[in-house]
Amino acid sequence: MSHRGHWGRATMAISQYVLSKNQRLGLLYLAEFSTPSYEGLQTKIREIDQTSIVATKLQDVLEEFASKERAILIFRTIAGMATASRYLRLTPDEFTALAEESIQKNDNDSDAIRMGLQRTRELLTINYVSISTKALDLSFDHQNLYRNSRVLVDIRPVFDDERDNLVGGIVSLLLRLDYTSGAVNHTLSMAMDRGDIIQLKDACEVALRKADRAHGFLTDSCNLNSFVIGEELEKND
Repeated sequence: MSHRGHWGRATMAISQYVLSKNQRLGLLYLAEFSTPSYEGLQTKIREIDQTSIVATKLQDVLEEFASKERAILIFRTIAGMATASRYLRLTPDEFTALAEESIQKNDNDSDAIRMGLQRTRELLTINYVSISTKALDLSFDHQNLYRNSRVLVDIRPVFDDERDNLVGGIVSLLLRLDYTSGAVNHTLSMAMDRGDIIQLKDACEVALRKADRAHGFLTDSCNLNSFVIGEELEKND
């Protein structure tokens, strides 16, 4: 669920920002756009509802100008740098200048990376890009992020007191949760009975109904943009 692995590393002293391998690629791909294509990209982005908080609309536009693989990488680079600049409390101009300092003088791609950074800075000044990437970051700003789950069904044999003869079996249920905390993957397992599974199923259905009601209230009653976390990412699954 988390996109943070695609973002660069910044020191708390704000002395440097090291571009990750994926960020370098994203910047290079963005720099490869011809001037007419890049200007067309800006125009398309500005045509999006500037109050929208759904960041994946940006990826939709990028896919009109690049392959899906490249569009995803550019999208993650822009979103990651937007979050990093807010984390460091820097303006787009200040963040770009900081990132440029990490480019090595003997880097053969230095000019292209600088162009990619400048274009990223320009895109970050567009209201939709700024607001939607902030909403995306808030979506994942949790200590633990769910990754996957499964319910394992085991049969445990029951032997007689002499442990010679099999006299029966118990069907047991084990819920296994995979989640991420920081950059580390974890697994949590817990035994459940039939009633626990039914209760969990009911709780999930109630949670979905409540989420839809809350979304509807914000959208219809408060006239605010909103989404249920995950809906805006389903197209990329």
